[in-house]
Amino acid sequence: METPSIRPLRALVADDDRGYREMVCRCLEGLGYRVVACADGREACEALASGGPFDLVVTDLQMPGANGGAVVAAARGMAQAVARVVVMTGGAAGAPPGCDAFLRKPFPCSSLRVAVSPP
Repeated sequence: METPSIRPLRALVADDDRGYREMVCRCLEGLGYRVVACADGREACEALASGGPFDLVVTDLQMPGANGGAVVAAARGMAQAVARVVVMTGGAAGAPPGCDAFLRKPFPCSSLRVAVSPP
């Protein structure tokens, strides 16, 4: 009898800060995610529209092209819903509607692990 293949978890990470983007990607890869990295909000929205399905989206709030609120809206508007959306920011703004967790930069990988875990 053939064992059904299990799709690996996929995550989309969007941050215009290359260092943070790479740190988040490494952390998620350590948790077993296959990660697609985007350098701005426009690129993230395009990836969501054409590259899904994603199980997780981690996005910066303030980015060029489209902000994190637009990325959250795109993730929540997909036909196949994204299970978890995490927003991160180095600014003073609060969490946009539709996100499941909110992280203030700087944060350690352990905080991200908690944020991406289901409730």
